[in-house]
Amino acid sequence: MKTKVRKTIVLAVLVLTAAMALSACSDGGSQALYDCLVTFNYNTGNMSTVAKDQYLGVKKGGRVIIQPGYSNDFTLYEISGYYVEGWYLAETDADGNVLDEDGNVFDANAEIESRKKVKLAAKWNFDADTVEKSVTLYANLVKSPSVIYKDGLTGEVVKTDSSRVGEAKSRPSSVVAPKKEGYTLYDYYSDEAMTEKVDWTSFVMTAEDVTVYVKFIEGNWTVVNNERAFNSALANNGKIYLDADLDFSGSTKWVARSFNGTINGNGHKLTGISVSFDGTKTDDSGFGLFTTLRSDADIYDLTIENAEIKFTAQFNGTYKVGFMAYEAEAGAKFNNVTVGGKITYDGRKSLSTEVNTWIAIDNTNSEDVTDTDYSAVTAEELN
Repeated sequence: MKTKVRKTIVLAVLVLTAAMALSACSDGGSQALYDCLVTFNYNTGNMSTVAKDQYLGVKKGGRVIIQPGYSNDFTLYEISGYYVEGWYLAETDADGNVLDEDGNVFDANAEIESRKKVKLAAKWNFDADTVEKSVTLYANLVKSPSVIYKDGLTGEVVKTDSSRVGEAKSRPSSVVAPKKEGYTLYDYYSDEAMTEKVDWTSFVMTAEDVTVYVKFIEGNWTVVNNERAFNSALANNGKIYLDADLDFSGSTKWVARSFNGTINGNGHKLTGISVSFDGTKTDDSGFGLFTTLRSDADIYDLTIENAEIKFTAQFNGTYKVGFMAYEAEAGAKFNNVTVGGKITYDGRKSLSTEVNTWIAIDNTNSEDVTDTDYSAVTAEELN
Protein backbone atom coordinates (compact mmCIF):
# COMPACT_ATOMS: atom_id res chain seq x y z
CA MET A 1 0.00 0.00 0.00
CA LYS A 2 2.85 2.44 0.86
CA THR A 3 4.53 1.70 -2.48
CA LYS A 4 1.34 2.53 -4.38
CA VAL A 5 0.90 5.83 -2.51
CA ARG A 6 4.52 6.80 -3.18
CA LYS A 7 4.15 6.08 -6.92
CA THR A 8 0.98 8.18 -7.06
CA ILE A 9 2.69 11.10 -5.32
CA VAL A 10 5.73 10.98 -7.58
CA LEU A 11 3.46 10.82 -10.64
CA ALA A 12 1.57 13.87 -9.40
CA VAL A 13 4.82 15.78 -9.01
CA LEU A 14 6.04 14.85 -12.48
CA VAL A 15 2.85 15.66 -14.37
CA LEU A 16 2.85 19.16 -12.90
CA THR A 17 5.57 20.21 -15.31
CA ALA A 18 2.81 20.21 -17.93
CA ALA A 19 0.37 22.14 -15.73
CA MET A 20 2.44 24.97 -14.23
CA ALA A 21 0.01 27.55 -15.57
CA LEU A 22 -2.68 26.31 -13.21
CA SER A 23 -3.32 28.87 -10.44
CA ALA A 24 -6.56 27.80 -8.76
CA CYS A 25 -8.51 24.69 -7.87
CA SER A 26 -10.07 22.81 -10.71
CA ASP A 27 -13.78 23.51 -11.33
CA GLY A 28 -14.39 19.80 -11.60
CA GLY A 29 -15.11 19.97 -15.34
CA SER A 30 -12.19 17.69 -16.16
CA GLN A 31 -10.75 14.56 -14.67
CA ALA A 32 -7.55 15.94 -13.06
CA LEU A 33 -5.15 13.93 -10.92
CA TYR A 34 -5.38 16.75 -8.39
CA ASP A 35 -7.66 19.63 -7.50
CA CYS A 36 -5.23 22.24 -6.19
CA LEU A 37 -1.65 23.22 -6.89
CA VAL A 38 0.80 23.74 -4.03
CA THR A 39 3.82 25.82 -5.02
CA PHE A 40 7.00 25.73 -2.95
CA ASN A 41 8.90 29.02 -3.35
CA TYR A 42 12.35 29.37 -1.78
CA ASN A 43 11.85 33.09 -1.13
CA THR A 44 15.48 33.91 -1.91
CA GLY A 45 15.00 37.62 -2.57
CA ASN A 46 18.06 39.08 -4.27
CA MET A 47 20.26 36.01 -3.71
CA SER A 48 21.72 34.32 -6.79
CA THR A 49 20.58 30.72 -6.66
CA VAL A 50 19.42 27.88 -8.87
CA ALA A 51 16.51 27.11 -6.54
CA LYS A 52 13.36 27.07 -8.61
CA ASP A 53 9.72 26.80 -7.64
CA GLN A 54 8.50 23.25 -7.09
CA TYR A 55 4.95 22.00 -7.50
CA LEU A 56 2.71 19.41 -5.94
CA GLY A 57 -0.82 18.41 -6.88
CA VAL A 58 -3.22 17.91 -3.96
CA LYS A 59 -6.88 16.93 -3.70
CA LYS A 60 -9.14 19.62 -2.22
CA GLY A 61 -9.42 19.19 1.52
CA GLY A 62 -6.31 17.02 1.58
CA ARG A 63 -3.07 17.53 3.46
CA VAL A 64 0.31 18.29 1.92
CA ILE A 65 1.91 15.02 2.93
CA ILE A 66 5.30 15.57 1.32
CA GLN A 67 7.62 18.53 0.90
CA PRO A 68 10.91 19.21 -0.89
CA GLY A 69 13.48 16.70 0.28
CA TYR A 70 11.02 13.80 0.21
CA SER A 71 12.87 11.96 -2.57
CA ASN A 72 15.36 12.38 -5.39
CA ASP A 73 12.43 13.31 -7.62
CA PHE A 74 11.35 16.02 -5.19
CA THR A 75 14.66 17.23 -3.83
CA LEU A 76 15.32 20.11 -1.46
CA TYR A 77 17.48 22.76 -3.09
CA GLU A 78 20.55 23.76 -1.10
CA ILE A 79 21.01 27.48 -0.51
CA SER A 80 24.64 28.15 0.38
CA GLY A 81 24.94 29.40 3.96
CA TYR A 82 21.24 28.90 4.73
CA TYR A 83 18.80 26.18 5.61
CA VAL A 84 15.02 25.92 5.30
CA GLU A 85 13.57 26.28 8.80
CA GLY A 86 10.00 25.70 7.57
CA TRP A 87 7.38 26.64 4.99
CA TYR A 88 5.00 29.57 5.50
CA LEU A 89 2.01 31.32 4.00
CA ALA A 90 2.59 34.87 2.79
CA GLU A 91 1.42 38.00 4.56
CA THR A 92 -1.25 39.71 2.40
CA ASP A 93 -3.01 43.07 2.40
CA ALA A 94 -6.78 43.65 2.51
CA ASP A 95 -6.99 43.01 -1.24
CA GLY A 96 -5.15 39.71 -1.00
CA ASN A 97 -1.88 41.02 -2.45
CA VAL A 98 1.26 39.36 -1.23
CA LEU A 99 3.48 41.73 0.77
CA ASP A 100 7.23 41.93 0.77
CA GLU A 101 9.48 42.13 3.83
CA ASP A 102 9.08 45.94 3.89
CA GLY A 103 5.28 45.72 3.92
CA ASN A 104 4.85 46.77 0.29
CA VAL A 105 3.12 44.77 -2.43
CA PHE A 106 5.56 42.09 -3.56
CA ASP A 107 6.92 42.56 -7.07
CA ALA A 108 7.73 39.13 -8.45
CA ASN A 109 9.01 40.68 -11.69
CA ALA A 110 11.59 42.96 -10.11
CA GLU A 111 15.20 42.61 -11.19
CA ILE A 112 17.01 40.15 -8.95
CA GLU A 113 19.32 42.88 -7.56
CA SER A 114 16.35 44.78 -6.11
CA ARG A 115 13.99 41.88 -5.45
CA LYS A 116 12.65 41.64 -1.90
CA LYS A 117 11.71 38.61 0.12
CA VAL A 118 8.07 37.82 0.83
CA LYS A 119 6.87 38.71 4.31
CA LEU A 120 5.97 35.47 6.08
CA ALA A 121 2.75 34.84 7.98
CA ALA A 122 1.63 31.55 9.54
CA LYS A 123 3.84 28.50 9.41
CA TRP A 124 2.32 25.61 7.48
CA ASN A 125 1.53 22.59 9.64
CA PHE A 126 2.04 19.57 7.42
CA ASP A 127 0.38 17.29 9.97
CA ALA A 128 -2.85 19.26 10.30
CA ASP A 129 -3.35 21.99 7.67
CA THR A 130 -5.48 21.15 4.62
CA VAL A 131 -5.58 22.63 1.13
CA GLU A 132 -8.85 24.30 0.07
CA LYS A 133 -7.43 26.20 -2.90
CA SER A 134 -4.16 26.53 -4.75
CA VAL A 135 -1.55 28.01 -2.46
CA THR A 136 2.09 29.07 -2.42
CA LEU A 137 4.28 28.16 0.52
CA TYR A 138 7.39 30.24 1.08
CA ALA A 139 10.59 29.01 2.67
CA ASN A 140 11.93 30.66 5.79
CA LEU A 141 15.64 30.72 5.01
CA VAL A 142 17.70 30.95 8.18
CA LYS A 143 21.42 31.68 8.09
CA SER A 144 23.31 28.52 8.99
CA PRO A 145 25.50 29.13 12.04
CA SER A 146 28.89 27.48 11.77
CA VAL A 147 31.40 25.89 14.08
CA ILE A 148 34.72 27.36 13.01
CA TYR A 149 37.68 25.24 14.05
CA LYS A 150 40.96 27.17 14.37
CA ASP A 151 44.47 25.92 14.98
CA GLY A 152 45.07 27.14 18.53
CA LEU A 153 48.70 28.02 17.79
CA THR A 154 48.49 29.63 14.34
CA GLY A 155 44.89 30.86 14.27
CA GLU A 156 44.42 29.21 10.87
CA VAL A 157 40.92 27.91 10.10
CA VAL A 158 41.28 24.14 9.71
CA LYS A 159 37.61 23.19 9.37
CA THR A 160 34.17 24.82 9.13
CA ASP A 161 31.06 22.88 10.02
CA SER A 162 27.67 24.34 9.03
CA SER A 163 24.88 23.72 11.50
CA ARG A 164 21.37 24.76 12.51
CA VAL A 165 19.99 26.77 15.37
CA GLY A 166 19.20 24.42 18.25
CA GLU A 167 21.36 21.58 16.89
CA ALA A 168 23.34 19.71 19.54
CA LYS A 169 26.95 19.23 18.51
CA SER A 170 29.15 16.31 19.48
CA ARG A 171 32.90 15.80 19.37
CA PRO A 172 33.86 15.12 15.73
CA SER A 173 34.71 11.51 14.99
CA SER A 174 38.22 10.68 13.81
CA VAL A 175 36.90 10.48 10.24
CA VAL A 176 35.69 14.11 10.07
CA ALA A 177 37.95 15.70 12.71
CA PRO A 178 40.19 18.63 11.72
CA LYS A 179 43.51 17.52 10.25
CA LYS A 180 47.01 19.02 10.22
CA GLU A 181 49.74 17.23 8.33
CA GLY A 182 52.50 15.97 10.59
CA TYR A 183 50.47 16.60 13.74
CA THR A 184 48.02 14.76 15.98
CA LEU A 185 44.79 16.31 17.23
CA TYR A 186 44.95 16.53 21.01
CA ASP A 187 41.74 18.27 22.11
CA TYR A 188 39.24 21.10 21.58
CA TYR A 189 39.04 24.33 23.59
CA SER A 190 36.51 27.11 23.91
CA ASP A 191 39.08 29.84 24.58
CA GLU A 192 42.00 31.09 22.52
CA ALA A 193 44.44 30.43 25.38
CA MET A 194 43.32 26.77 25.29
CA THR A 195 42.68 26.48 29.01
CA GLU A 196 39.00 25.48 28.92
CA LYS A 197 38.11 22.27 27.09
CA VAL A 198 34.88 22.23 25.08
CA ASP A 199 31.96 20.74 27.01
CA TRP A 200 30.31 18.68 24.30
CA THR A 201 27.48 17.62 26.63
CA SER A 202 25.99 21.12 26.53
CA PHE A 203 27.10 22.30 23.09
CA VAL A 204 23.92 23.58 21.39
CA MET A 205 24.06 25.98 18.45
CA THR A 206 22.54 29.45 18.62
CA ALA A 207 22.18 31.85 15.70
CA GLU A 208 25.81 32.95 16.06
CA ASP A 209 28.93 31.25 14.73
CA VAL A 210 31.08 29.51 17.34
CA THR A 211 34.88 29.33 17.29
CA VAL A 212 36.54 26.20 18.64
CA TYR A 213 40.30 26.16 19.14
CA VAL A 214 42.10 22.94 18.26
CA LYS A 215 45.31 21.87 19.97
CA PHE A 216 47.63 19.82 17.80
CA ILE A 217 50.77 18.07 18.98
CA GLU A 218 53.67 17.58 16.61
CA GLY A 219 54.12 14.05 15.34
CA ASN A 220 51.86 11.07 14.81
CA TRP A 221 50.83 10.06 18.33
CA THR A 222 48.31 7.80 19.99
CA VAL A 223 46.76 9.88 22.75
CA VAL A 224 46.10 7.51 25.65
CA ASN A 225 43.97 8.10 28.73
CA ASN A 226 43.00 4.60 29.85
CA GLU A 227 44.73 1.32 30.64
CA ARG A 228 43.26 -0.71 27.79
CA ALA A 229 44.36 1.83 25.20
CA PHE A 230 47.83 1.92 26.76
CA ASN A 231 48.25 -1.86 26.47
CA SER A 232 47.04 -1.74 22.87
CA ALA A 233 49.48 1.03 21.96
CA LEU A 234 52.33 -0.88 23.60
CA ALA A 235 51.49 -3.96 21.57
CA ASN A 236 51.59 -1.86 18.38
CA ASN A 237 54.95 -0.27 19.27
CA GLY A 238 53.25 3.07 18.85
CA LYS A 239 54.08 6.62 19.86
CA ILE A 240 52.18 6.95 23.11
CA TYR A 241 51.15 10.38 24.38
CA LEU A 242 50.00 9.71 27.93
CA ASP A 243 47.14 12.01 28.89
CA ALA A 244 46.25 10.72 32.36
CA ASP A 245 47.53 8.77 35.35
CA LEU A 246 46.78 5.07 34.85
CA ASP A 247 46.01 2.41 37.46
CA PHE A 248 46.49 -1.22 36.47
CA SER A 249 45.03 -2.66 39.68
CA GLY A 250 41.56 -2.89 38.13
CA SER A 251 40.19 -5.17 35.45
CA THR A 252 42.88 -4.22 32.93
CA LYS A 253 46.25 -5.61 33.96
CA TRP A 254 49.75 -4.75 32.89
CA VAL A 255 51.12 -7.10 30.23
CA ALA A 256 54.90 -7.53 30.10
CA ARG A 257 56.07 -7.36 26.48
CA SER A 258 58.85 -6.05 24.28
CA PHE A 259 58.59 -2.45 23.09
CA ASN A 260 60.19 -0.47 20.29
CA GLY A 261 58.16 2.72 20.31
CA THR A 262 57.93 5.97 22.26
CA ILE A 263 56.23 6.82 25.56
CA ASN A 264 55.80 10.51 26.34
CA GLY A 265 54.54 10.32 29.91
CA ASN A 266 53.78 14.06 30.18
CA GLY A 267 54.58 13.81 33.88
CA HIS A 268 51.90 11.16 34.51
CA LYS A 269 52.12 8.05 36.68
CA LEU A 270 51.52 4.36 36.15
CA THR A 271 50.38 2.58 39.31
CA GLY A 272 48.87 -0.75 40.34
CA ILE A 273 51.27 -2.82 38.22
CA SER A 274 51.77 -6.39 39.42
CA VAL A 275 53.32 -9.19 37.35
CA SER A 276 54.39 -12.74 38.21
CA PHE A 277 56.91 -14.95 36.40
CA ASP A 278 57.94 -18.59 36.68
CA GLY A 279 61.40 -19.62 35.57
CA THR A 280 61.24 -23.00 33.85
CA LYS A 281 63.40 -25.12 31.58
CA THR A 282 61.98 -23.44 28.48
CA ASP A 283 60.90 -20.10 29.92
CA ASP A 284 64.19 -18.60 31.05
CA SER A 285 64.12 -14.93 29.97
CA GLY A 286 61.94 -11.84 29.66
CA PHE A 287 61.48 -11.27 33.37
CA GLY A 288 60.75 -7.56 33.86
CA LEU A 289 58.04 -4.94 33.38
CA PHE A 290 59.22 -4.98 29.76
CA THR A 291 60.69 -8.14 28.30
CA THR A 292 62.97 -6.29 25.89
CA LEU A 293 63.29 -2.58 25.15
CA ARG A 294 64.42 -2.47 21.54
CA SER A 295 66.89 -0.04 19.99
CA ASP A 296 64.25 2.55 19.04
CA ALA A 297 62.49 2.54 22.42
CA ASP A 298 62.27 6.04 23.89
CA ILE A 299 60.65 6.62 27.29
CA TYR A 300 60.55 10.02 28.98
CA ASP A 301 58.70 12.17 31.53
CA LEU A 302 57.17 9.09 33.17
CA THR A 303 56.79 7.75 36.72
CA ILE A 304 56.11 4.12 37.59
CA GLU A 305 55.07 3.88 41.22
CA ASN A 306 54.80 0.90 43.60
CA ALA A 307 55.06 -1.75 40.93
CA GLU A 308 55.45 -5.38 42.04
CA ILE A 309 57.33 -8.21 40.35
CA LYS A 310 57.19 -11.75 41.72
CA PHE A 311 59.59 -14.38 40.37
CA THR A 312 59.73 -18.08 41.24
CA ALA A 313 62.35 -20.44 39.87
CA GLN A 314 60.72 -23.78 39.04
CA PHE A 315 63.82 -25.42 37.53
CA ASN A 316 67.52 -25.61 38.26
CA GLY A 317 68.39 -23.13 35.54
CA THR A 318 70.19 -19.79 35.47
CA TYR A 319 67.88 -16.77 35.52
CA LYS A 320 68.06 -13.00 35.42
CA VAL A 321 65.31 -10.66 36.59
CA GLY A 322 65.18 -6.93 35.91
CA PHE A 323 62.73 -4.40 37.25
CA MET A 324 62.23 -1.99 34.35
CA ALA A 325 63.16 -4.58 31.75
CA TYR A 326 64.83 -7.92 31.31
CA GLU A 327 66.90 -6.48 28.47
CA ALA A 328 67.50 -3.08 26.87
CA GLU A 329 69.22 -2.87 23.52
CA ALA A 330 71.78 -0.25 22.54
CA GLY A 331 69.89 2.81 21.32
CA ALA A 332 67.06 2.56 23.85
CA LYS A 333 66.59 5.91 25.61
CA PHE A 334 65.35 7.11 29.00
CA ASN A 335 64.94 10.68 30.17
CA ASN A 336 63.27 11.96 33.34
CA VAL A 337 62.02 8.50 34.28
CA THR A 338 61.37 7.58 37.90
CA VAL A 339 60.48 4.03 38.92
CA GLY A 340 59.69 2.52 42.30
CA GLY A 341 58.47 -0.80 43.59
CA LYS A 342 59.64 -4.21 44.70
CA ILE A 343 60.98 -7.46 43.28
CA THR A 344 60.18 -10.53 45.35
CA TYR A 345 62.01 -13.63 44.15
CA ASP A 346 62.41 -17.28 45.09
CA GLY A 347 65.47 -18.80 43.47
CA ARG A 348 65.90 -21.83 45.70
CA LYS A 349 65.34 -24.31 42.86
CA SER A 350 67.66 -22.52 40.45
CA LEU A 351 71.38 -22.79 39.93
CA SER A 352 71.44 -19.01 40.20
CA THR A 353 68.98 -16.12 40.12
CA GLU A 354 70.42 -12.65 39.48
CA VAL A 355 68.18 -9.69 40.28
CA ASN A 356 68.70 -6.11 39.09
CA THR A 357 66.59 -3.24 40.34
CA TRP A 358 66.93 -1.50 36.95
CA ILE A 359 67.61 -3.67 33.87
CA ALA A 360 68.99 -7.22 33.94
CA ILE A 361 70.86 -7.06 30.60
CA ASP A 362 71.59 -3.40 30.02
CA ASN A 363 73.16 -2.51 26.66
CA THR A 364 72.07 1.14 26.66
CA ASN A 365 74.56 3.90 26.02
CA SER A 366 75.26 6.09 29.04
CA GLU A 367 74.39 9.28 27.13
CA ASP A 368 70.95 7.84 26.35
CA VAL A 369 69.97 7.49 30.01
CA THR A 370 69.46 10.89 31.69
CA ASP A 371 67.65 12.10 34.82
CA THR A 372 66.56 8.57 35.60
CA ASP A 373 65.94 7.39 39.17
CA TYR A 374 65.28 3.80 40.24
CA SER A 375 66.52 4.17 43.81
CA ALA A 376 63.03 3.42 45.16
CA VAL A 377 63.15 -0.15 43.77
CA THR A 378 63.92 -2.87 46.32
CA ALA A 379 64.53 -6.60 46.05
CA GLU A 380 63.56 -9.27 48.58
CA GLU A 381 64.67 -12.88 48.42
CA LEU A 382 62.38 -15.54 49.84
CA ASN A 383 64.09 -18.28 51.88
